[in-house]
Amino acid sequence: MRVVSQIAFTMFLAATAGAAQINLDVSNSAVQKIRERIADRADKITKLKDNGAIGEEANGFLKAREVPDQPLAAKKEIRDLVVAENEDRSALFREIVLAAGLTEKDLENVAAAYAKKMRQSAADGHWIQHPASKAWVQKKDFKE
Repeated sequence: MRVVSQIAFTMFLAATAGAAQINLDVSNSAVQKIRERIADRADKITKLKDNGAIGEEANGFLKAREVPDQPLAAKKEIRDLVVAENEDRSALFREIVLAAGLTEKDLENVAAAYAKKMRQSAADGHWIQHPASKAWVQKKDFKE
């Protein structure tokens, strides 16, 4: 078990080292269109993060979180929103790789850099997944 933890930590360090060198601000027409769709959903996503219904995973994607007594219709709406956002994030990561002249091997580093950006910009009450331990914590309790 300890060896597995060391391997996971080493992989985390490698991903974050590569993520530190990624420029997420590159742009082309495809990146701009994806960012527009993401921006269109931002207010809804922020409200759901404020309510604890959505959290930021360590891999750069959103995850729906269990909220007690949540109506089925609300769960479906959240799920649909998370799916749409994650599809766009996946497309964004691929387009950033292309626009920056990176290789497919850099895709994981782009996602890690995006995840780090989202963790840093999260409000104190938002839920985020720790990149090394994968534990869910609120931003106010997060230690890098």
